[in-house]
Order: sequence, then C-alpha cells, then structure tokens
Amino acid sequence: MVKWKKMSQGMVAFMGVVGVLTAIQHSMHHHDEHEDDAPPPPYMKIRNKPYPWTCTDCDFFDSACHKECKAKLAGFNKAVDEVAKPEQDAEEPKKVDPYFDLILNEKIARNEYPKEELDAARAADPCLAAQVCTEEVWNKYKDLKSSGPAKWTLARAINSGVMYPSSFVGCHAGDFESWDDFKDFFYPVVKLYHVGFDPDNTPPLDPDHMNPDKITVDLSDSAKTKIISTRIRCARNLIMFPLNPGGSLETRMAIADLMEQVYATLEGDLGGQMFRHTTMTDEQRQGLIDSHHLFRGKDKMQAASGYHEHWPQGRGVFHNAEKTFVNWINEGDHLRIISMENGSDVKGVFARLARGAKAIEDGVKQVTGKGDGVFMMHPKFGSVACCPSNLGTGMRGSVHILVPGLIEKKGFDWIDAKARTMHCQARGSSGEHSEVVDRIDVSNWRRIGLPEYQLVTDMITFANWLSEQEDKIQAGQDVEEKNAEPDPYFDLIIHEKLARNEYPKEELDAARAAGHTSLAAQCCTEEVWNKYKDLKSSGPA
Repeated sequence: MVKWKKMSQGMVAFMGVVGVLTAIQHSMHHHDEHEDDAPPPPYMKIRNKPYPWTCTDCDFFDSACHKECKAKLAGFNKAVDEVAKPEQDAEEPKKVDPYFDLILNEKIARNEYPKEELDAARAADPCLAAQVCTEEVWNKYKDLKSSGPAKWTLARAINSGVMYPSSFVGCHAGDFESWDDFKDFFYPVVKLYHVGFDPDNTPPLDPDHMNPDKITVDLSDSAKTKIISTRIRCARNLIMFPLNPGGSLETRMAIADLMEQVYATLEGDLGGQMFRHTTMTDEQRQGLIDSHHLFRGKDKMQAASGYHEHWPQGRGVFHNAEKTFVNWINEGDHLRIISMENGSDVKGVFARLARGAKAIEDGVKQVTGKGDGVFMMHPKFGSVACCPSNLGTGMRGSVHILVPGLIEKKGFDWIDAKARTMHCQARGSSGEHSEVVDRIDVSNWRRIGLPEYQLVTDMITFANWLSEQEDKIQAGQDVEEKNAEPDPYFDLIIHEKLARNEYPKEELDAARAAGHTSLAAQCCTEEVWNKYKDLKSSGPA
C-alpha cells in the first residue's frame, strides 16, 4: 500500500499555489508594453516545479511507479488548469438580452428629456406616457426621486414607452410612493387608461370588495352548458418591498423566501408546493409547461421597465394539489393569485380566490409579525400595481365559452363590440389576437373604482347574454342588436326632449339659475332655439 507523507503540508502548498494564480494573471493582463519579456504562462511555471506530493517509492507523480500517483497527478493538473488557464479561455461576458435585461434609452440614462422620441410617439402611436409627459411635466419632476425605497425617477418611469412607443401605456411605478410623488404624471395616465375613473372623485373602498355573496346574478342554465372553463386572477404587492421595476435581486429573493414560508401556513384545499425557477427539476418544469402554469418572461416592453431584471432569480410558481389555486411569484407584480377550474362554477372559483388572497394576507402577517395591512392599498386607486392598467383590483375574471354560431354569423369583432357596451372584453381563447374558431374568452373590462364582486357580475351578465344569442342563432332566429344599457362613457345618449327636437326650457333655466358654467345654457335662449331648431347644417353631417 502506498504511504503518502506530508499530505497536509502538500495540500496547503497546493492551495497556496492556486491562491496566487489570480494575482499572476492580473499582472500578465497589464503587461503589454514588452511582450517579449512576459513571464511564461502560470500553468507552465507551476509545472516546472516539483509537485507538492511525494510517496515513499518515487520522487514525482509523473513516475510510472504507482497508479495512485498517476491518478493524483491527473487531478492536480486538472485543478491547476481550471484556475490558471490562459486568458483566451476565459468565459465571454454575458450578452445583453432585450427580452429580459433592462436597457435604458440613451437620453433617459442621461436624465434628458427625450423630445424627439416622445414627439414621434405622440404623432404615430397611442402611448399614454408620451401623451402626458410634456416638457412641462418633465421639468417639474426630472430631478425628483420617489420618497419610497426604489428612489424612482420619471426617467425610469417612462423608459418602456420611450424604448417602445407602440406600448399603449408605456410607464411603470417603482414603489408605492411613486404614484403620488409623480402625481401630475401618473394621475392623468390613470384617467386616460381607465376611462371615466376620476382619482379625485372616487368612493371609498368597499371592505367587502371580494365577498362572493354580493354577486347579484347567476349563470343561466344555457350558459352553464357552453362554458368550458373559468379563471379569475388578481395582482397583489407587498407593502414592505418596492415594486419590482424598482426592486433589486435582494428584494426579489426576499419576497420569494417570505412567500415560501407563507405557503407553508396554507391548509386544506389551498395547501400545496412552491417551485422556484432556479431549482425546479426538468420533470417539474415540463409539468408546469404542460398544465400552462409556468410563466417564462421574455417580453421586451416589460423588460424595459425593469420587470425581468435578475431573471430567473427570485421567481417561482405555487399551486395546490388540484392545480386550482395557483400563484406566480415575481412575474411582474409580487404576486399573481389565480383561481381556476374546468366548468362553469364562477362563484366557486371567485370564492376560492377570495379565500386564498385572505389566507396569504394572514400568512404574511403571521410570518412577519406585521399586524396591519400587508398588501399595497391606495386610498384613491385601491390595490396598487406596477402598471396603471392593473390598478384598482388587478382582477381579470374570465370564462371560455362556446359560441360557434355567433362567431360564424356575426364575427368576432361584432362580439367584442357588444362586450364593450356591457363592460366586458372578448378575445381568442388562446390569448389576445389568437385565432377564433368556436369559442372565445370573455372577461371583465373594468378594473378600477368598483369592487371585485361587481366585475365578476359584469362577466356573468355578458356570458348569459352571449348564450342567449347563440341559442337564437341555433334556432334560426335573429340576434338581439340592442343588448345592454348604454355606457355614458362611450355611447351617445340624447336627452328625451332633444330627441323630439323640443326646447329643454326647464333644464336650461335650472342650469342658468344654479350658476353652472355651461356656456351652451347661457347662450341657447328660446329666441336662438326658435331661429335654428329646424335648420340642418349644409355640410355632410
């Protein structure tokens, strides 16, 4: 048996050699004035010295004396090669990936107003950030940092819209405080996106906003037979962290660590397992892909806001055993809470969502010891999100419903137009802009200023109407063209006296007496009315 002598001293000697390699490489990196005088590569220098281990029968490991010597020599050489390999073998720097990495517009990076870019966006695209971020607004906020942990700036807020002007919203908040710190920018954007919502004139949040017992309608028997599946989700953010566009690797990891502890507190049908993107097995990953539960980022517009920084660190998916209660961790907002199942039990799905959100809130309180609210809730907006589009409830409740007759006879665009008049939206069952064959995805359109139970009520009401029209087509009857109460924010509603071309004397007298500022009321006297009441303009209208 081979007896190794001075093994501990030999190991120390080896580690000492390895420890100086970095310093040797560093000196070589800067030795470019006299290349001919450069020392030999470090691995050559080491191999010209006796090896630090010897045995009782041979002097060096390259002796043919013992197999053990050869094996030890091979291991030693490999270790040296790994540490001291020439610089040209070093790993290339990671390339910037616009689908995940934060890339700043050059002017934004210098905190300069991107005038040409925003002017072009206003002229060609509907980007809301470009419409609102005038030079006046920019100059007001350009040197301000948010009072929250992100120290957010207006430049960072609008980067996604400047980089991608076709983005409809084009801006994001970095922390809870951003919404009010940059009020003259964010509030107008919110009003433009959520048509009819006024942040300065909104009722207080209903404390029962997620109570399923307050849903006032039921699905019809006909609608139940046509609905394939139901899915309701909401976005929530934790008050003790910045929003993810303004977050760091550390905050994302802390959120994931916290939620792993919170999920351990869930019981019954809500209990399940969390899978981190960085540690899930290939089998687990494929299972989540097959069940459509895995999110994979890769969105340039979102990446330009900072959504996907440090991908995939701190990301994860939680689901219960039945995969009817699913959470996405740090996909964009801190949490996307999802309740889903096959079939038409809309109220049951919403009830599970409400129970799950409450259980998570209670779990966060239990783990952190925080006694008050743990979700970001704004007194004017409601639930706070990264993007203006998800403010309020952050909720989207949807069903996939079979309506082949309507699709064939009236077309998808007709269905979607009708949906908008009933506060809903229609899209392909595989997502927006996907092909429509025999089924569509129907969801609530409104997000803010109303409780979640009202938004579910909107969706149920429209699903019932769709089913009724589908039944008429299958029976060979005409569909109902006027299908809902008019929406005063979109539809033309004419006063009944004006519809009869009668002078609205009482209404105008009352307006003048009350001191309303309506110029039309001040000027449209009976004399003026009688002069023009039967006249039609000479133009095409």
